[in-house]
Amino acid sequence: LTQLNKVKSTNSTLTCFTFPNFWSYSLENGTEITFLGGATYTPGALHLTRIAEDGFPMKRDAGQASYSHPVFLWDSVGHEASFYTSFSFIVRNCDVPKITADGFAFFLAPVDSSVKGFGGCLGLFTYGTAADPSKNQVVAVEFDTWPNTQWSDPSYPHIGIDVNSTVSVATKRSENADAYGNKIGTAHITYDASSKIITVLLTYDNGTHYVLSHVVDLPKILPNWVRIGLSASNGYNETPYILSWSFTSTLDSSKIRAA
Repeated sequence: LTQLNKVKSTNSTLTCFTFPNFWSYSLENGTEITFLGGATYTPGALHLTRIAEDGFPMKRDAGQASYSHPVFLWDSVGHEASFYTSFSFIVRNCDVPKITADGFAFFLAPVDSSVKGFGGCLGLFTYGTAADPSKNQVVAVEFDTWPNTQWSDPSYPHIGIDVNSTVSVATKRSENADAYGNKIGTAHITYDASSKIITVLLTYDNGTHYVLSHVVDLPKILPNWVRIGLSASNGYNETPYILSWSFTSTLDSSKIRAA
């Protein structure tokens, strides 16, 4: 694992970490990954929400697994980071087939942010302010398994790009992982600082794939340094497991000021 936070460096890589799997690591909370709320680690996976003593997902739970170091995003003289992140996951439904709620998300938020509401809040919002962009500061890519119609969700499982609100600024229909028999999905998310475009590619082992892109000007939304992570919450019957995770952020070397 590598953390290079000096923007003046001639190396264009700012932050880089890779967990190709979670079998080969002994993760202590707060070292490389910080677990908040209901998130836990067992060899093989990050559990974003808890399993109850009866073996079923704990209802109305929320949790986050975040990188333990702040990540540089932009500064006042025009430097802005691009990034790429990828993670593989499986959403376990342990009760009624094909009925799951509510999903999980990759997020960027202020360093001092915390876990918030369960259910459709995805651990990133509170119910009272979830749809009010003036009350939130977070950008997220959600993998939503349940339609929360009170927040204008589509009536089907979807990928969404969220900007300070649970009301997504862009969505793409996708299939619930359970429709494929709890098969593994892999998400690839890129942010290009020059075009301000977030692009999401979701693939499954059977060849199914989904793509979503939208313009999001991150420096206008988020602080210079952010916390990045994976957040989930449930209202009913699901637990997301993260099986691998990597992240790399870079600057255009031509724009890095001389030391």
